[in-house]
Amino acid sequence: MDSLPQDKPDREKEGPKPRFMLLGVGNELRGDDGLGPYIAREMDSPHWLTIEGGTAPSNFTAPVRRVGPEKLVIVDAAKMGLDPGTYRLLSPEEGDRVYLSTHDLPLAATASYLSQFAEEIIFIGIEPEELKDGIGLSETARKAAWRVIRLLEEEKFDSLEKLNTG
Repeated sequence: MDSLPQDKPDREKEGPKPRFMLLGVGNELRGDDGLGPYIAREMDSPHWLTIEGGTAPSNFTAPVRRVGPEKLVIVDAAKMGLDPGTYRLLSPEEGDRVYLSTHDLPLAATASYLSQFAEEIIFIGIEPEELKDGIGLSETARKAAWRVIRLLEEEKFDSLEKLNTG
């Protein structure tokens, strides 16, 4: 009798596991609220697995569970009362107070669940300029997104902590 093929993935064919994951959160139909998905789409690094989480980041927990990254970075637009384009590292609790309410579950709840699979979770909030339906990212938001992308692709996490601004 022939044996059935195993359902396990062939790790050698898959290549090395990414060390870092980025979950981009936000509603792309509401202007700068689309910052998170934009950053996830534009990042290009072999060390990163990026996920466009949209408005339901809790629907994208399976890849985090599978990979078990060193760092999980969650990026979203956040109304912090700062100049547009300013970015900040936020605690999950701070994030739930300032992130825009376009998510299915509070980000702190999602992060709490994912903390058993990721060694570290980092929240980055970027102050939006425009939150109108049907428009794309403002130029200010796009520039801030690229500053954050460069820091993440270069794995300059300490720079994010030190600068903590845009």
